[in-house]
Amino acid sequence: MERATPSSEVKPADYKTLQQFTSNSADPQLLQYLFRQQSLGKRRVRNSLPLAARKKKLGVGFYATRYESPQTSHLTVVDEQRNAVSLTFTLNYGFGSGVVVPGTGILMNDEMDDFAAAPGVPNVFGLVETEANAIPLASALCAIAPRKTPLSSMTPTIVTENGHLRVAVGAPSGGNIITQVLQILLNVLEYKMDAGMAVSAPRIHHQWLPDELRVEPFGLEALTLAELQRRGHRIKQTKPWGNVNSIVVTPDGTLEGAADPRGEGSPRGL
Repeated sequence: MERATPSSEVKPADYKTLQQFTSNSADPQLLQYLFRQQSLGKRRVRNSLPLAARKKKLGVGFYATRYESPQTSHLTVVDEQRNAVSLTFTLNYGFGSGVVVPGTGILMNDEMDDFAAAPGVPNVFGLVETEANAIPLASALCAIAPRKTPLSSMTPTIVTENGHLRVAVGAPSGGNIITQVLQILLNVLEYKMDAGMAVSAPRIHHQWLPDELRVEPFGLEALTLAELQRRGHRIKQTKPWGNVNSIVVTPDGTLEGAADPRGEGSPRGL
């Protein structure tokens, strides 16, 4: 195996390269602004776009990401016979283990981080394994040992109804994948949202430790937040998260595809 080494020189993208990765490449003001910002070393464009560009609602989703995400990846595919694929795959985090298979350029993942290295020590996503997960008497599901499989929150999901495909969904995003997928399923199956609305709806997340309820801006009504706080919940409002991809089969058999406006994906039909 070869260990990856950082480049000795990092060059900012030129104007032509930036144009290739900008969905609104027809707008010269936005392109000039992005080029100026990336030259200053800024990797994201949020609410700092020029006023004229903001009025035109330029950019992608909530954050207009302009770099390759280091996260887990997910894709969802359904063909005309309703065969479905929900595939989540990962290096675990940016550049994985930093080990490249010789002659291939393929990076090896770093799923060792999903084992319990020691009781009470969080992994890179803040997930904490308990004492029970590190001793043989308690099955040691996440302890580092031969023939063990590390813990994973990846949740590629296919739902059928009366023997027919209903929903295919999945997401990247570490420890909050499970709650993302659950909320999409509830939105579609219980609250009767279409695919786009289900994926776009505000989200909440709790993973036991840290003991806090993460809420997207405007994710819960003010009265609901006040009542949760009264009951002792710690509320943490954060920027939107996730990059869900979902395909829903409607009652009339139509396929609805939706990509998360928080991410860089997009639905396509062929």
